[in-house]
Amino acid sequence: MLASLVGLGVARLPREPALMVILAGVVALALGMVRARLIARPHPGLGLALLLLSIPLRSLATAEVNGSAIGLTEAATAIALVWMVAFRRPGRVLLPRALVPLTLFVGFAAMTGSWAADPTLGFKEVAKWLQLLVALVATVDLARRPSDLGPVLAAGGLALVAEAGAGILQAALLLGPDSFLVGPLLRAYGTFEQPNPFAGYLALQLPVALALFLRPRGVRRWAGGAVALVAGAGVLLSLSRGAWLGLAFGVPAVAAASRVGARRALLGAGVLIAVGAVVLLTLNFTVGLADLAPTRLRLIGEGIVGIPETTEEFNKGNYAVLQRVAFWTAAVRMIAAYPFGGVGLGNFAARYSDFNLGRWPESLGHAHNFFLNLTAETGFIGLALFLAFLFSVLAAALRAARTVGPYRAVAIGAAGTLLVFAFHNLVDSVFVGGLGVIVGIAAGLALSLDPNGGSSRRPSG
Repeated sequence: MLASLVGLGVARLPREPALMVILAGVVALALGMVRARLIARPHPGLGLALLLLSIPLRSLATAEVNGSAIGLTEAATAIALVWMVAFRRPGRVLLPRALVPLTLFVGFAAMTGSWAADPTLGFKEVAKWLQLLVALVATVDLARRPSDLGPVLAAGGLALVAEAGAGILQAALLLGPDSFLVGPLLRAYGTFEQPNPFAGYLALQLPVALALFLRPRGVRRWAGGAVALVAGAGVLLSLSRGAWLGLAFGVPAVAAASRVGARRALLGAGVLIAVGAVVLLTLNFTVGLADLAPTRLRLIGEGIVGIPETTEEFNKGNYAVLQRVAFWTAAVRMIAAYPFGGVGLGNFAARYSDFNLGRWPESLGHAHNFFLNLTAETGFIGLALFLAFLFSVLAAALRAARTVGPYRAVAIGAAGTLLVFAFHNLVDSVFVGGLGVIVGIAAGLALSLDPNGGSSRRPSG
């Protein structure tokens, strides 16, 4: 009788919420059966693997809550948290020191809603940061016994190949909207509905696959190489310059660390920063800035001529670049007006009309620079807390990359993921569509493998 009533209620729900209710019911049923000892205790890594698999499927089922879209990734985050608590291996919970600045950041970012124009817009952003937190803690907890991370790595690899394969087929068969056509090519977009987050999804995970391929021997080497090859093809066909920029730093750093050690990798990364900046300016931004003579740039710098007039001189070739310049300028104006606390988490688009350049009335959701967007919404306080977290995790990843052991390749790959995240975000935002989960897993791997104690105890087993 009870089951019939529940089934009738679910049947009356719209399709997407019904899928979420069914998913939650299946998990609850599994928990009950385990408690009753009707089925064996499941693997502790399956919850996190499910969360990772949900990212490319997020758009298949969404529901509106307080004006924010809640998808499969949000539901899978709750499941992953419950799974970690219910099925984790015995032992104390490991809490990395890097959680301190991250937790302070999330708390402060949520608090900015108290002075935001629309506090409800911050709910979706807080959910993204909670996804990162859950993924990080779950990864560190699983890394107490590294073999428990096997299902997570396998799920990530399979999903990556499937997503990249879908994008490659779209590009090859021209299966997509006309707006994605660039000459005779169609930009691959997979299940993300847009090429840039699709490319971000592939690029963030590619360094781990590459690091496994560059390890001296083992079956995982060839599996990693195959995954990296397919993912690289998907990123290439996305025509996402932001992802290309991220990989321009992440891939050489992984290669250098795998071959000659982390110290030379750092030196190589420094050289690549200089070379990459030149390449970015000459290849990606030359067309966009071609109409801006040196004299005009100098006048802008001196405040004699404003950027608003400059961004009106757009054409088909420079449109994308000048559009970003307009968004960055609006973000800088917000920061100047609200330097410490920002305009409120998630409120860049809501306040954009107060700071925009008249010819560019729509914000497209964010500033197309993660760090500027973060500072505009949470001020320099929020930026400082986030950078403290990011640099502490990067330092842990580099320390782990210098060690010699069976998991060195994973540490190197995690460092590459964090570098891709940092550099891609200079010209876009890849903190969308559940991609924060990948960053959380990479951070968890780096912290758990840090020989200097990124967490309270190094992994064993």
